[in-house]
Amino acid sequence: MTSVRQRRRGKILAATALCVAFACASIIIPASTASASTVSDAWTDKARYAPGEQVVVTAQVAGTGPVTFSLVHLGNVVQTLIRQSTGTGTLTWTLTPPTMDFTGYMVHIDAGDTRMETAIDVSSDWTRFPRTGYLDDYASSLTAPQQQTLVNELARKYHLNSLQFYDWMWRHEKPVERDSSGNVPSTWTAWN
Repeated sequence: MTSVRQRRRGKILAATALCVAFACASIIIPASTASASTVSDAWTDKARYAPGEQVVVTAQVAGTGPVTFSLVHLGNVVQTLIRQSTGTGTLTWTLTPPTMDFTGYMVHIDAGDTRMETAIDVSSDWTRFPRTGYLDDYASSLTAPQQQTLVNELARKYHLNSLQFYDWMWRHEKPVERDSSGNVPSTWTAWN
């Protein structure tokens, strides 16, 4: 009787070990999320494009894996490109959108389970869809190239095509000080 029980117990242990082996083999171990691609920012190289002009879309990415760029107009995908991210950095997509004047497009950039969006304005005249930004800080410590870099970044990231220099006026109702004769004085004292 003991040998029958031992054989039966041995068969049960073997069957259990086999079931555990199959269960372990069928477990799908997901890829590490640290290596999956993600996108954290997106922008275009200009605020507005003339019909037929090339556009450069840039995405800030991290990790490895596919990154999908999609040009969308009114919910319809117009163009798509899939690029491979190989680490932390930027990926670009150079494209020529359709040439219909005064048309806007959305660009979706999908990587893993992250998404960023930016926009493209195809317009021959910026005044049709003006987007105004304001400059209000004129730090004397910035060089002219540094100032231009800041202005370019505002235009690219926020699609600004018009800038107002805020608070440069003498008074809001009188932009430039004038003397009693109505002439602009050669110098004057600012309120600050």
